[in-house]
Amino acid sequence: MKSISLLTRRNDLSASAFKRYYEDIHCWLGMQHFPFTRYTRNHVAVESAALDFDCLSEFGMDPGFRGGDVMRSRSRALMVDDELKFMNPERIRVATVREQTLLGVTDDTMGCPRYLLLFQRADADLENYQTAVEQAAKEWVAKLSGVRHASLDLRVANAQSEFPYDALLWLAMDDESTAVLPQLGELPGLVAVTAVTTHTTPEATLRENFEAYLP
Repeated sequence: MKSISLLTRRNDLSASAFKRYYEDIHCWLGMQHFPFTRYTRNHVAVESAALDFDCLSEFGMDPGFRGGDVMRSRSRALMVDDELKFMNPERIRVATVREQTLLGVTDDTMGCPRYLLLFQRADADLENYQTAVEQAAKEWVAKLSGVRHASLDLRVANAQSEFPYDALLWLAMDDESTAVLPQLGELPGLVAVTAVTTHTTPEATLRENFEAYLP
């Protein structure tokens, strides 16, 4: 399991200012206070009316981490205070997902163009819908050339979550061509396709920068 978050910049900030603050300041504060084993920020490369967020972040936590009530912790309070400097707190949406690799290995994709495909079900049952997306994605990816890595995230049901997407397909490509990318309607419930600029912090750097979680 991994966690993902949709993040949106403050109205008075540009996309570049949001990205700069996140990468230069905020992510390092997070590493200091939480024992991440994975921390990747995917910034939307081109603004689109189809998207209401600027970045989708991926997180993994040390399996031995026992944070108790994280939301009431001092570490979380420090993060919230810093989020207010560049994020719109009302547009932070979090989900837990089941991740599976469809093709390739992530170690081979450093520096490759990366794309995110977002899916929403209509009235279908979540489990049945995700099964249909998984099958369609596997068949579609198997026919493609130029894909270095493909993985699928399936949202875990949570009645309290406002996360708008039920599945996310990640593609790392050999080149900048988008000719192979699907159009809306070609895959079940596909609602948006976007290029992303990915910043992944190496696990060794995460370990080096972690200082202490403050309950």
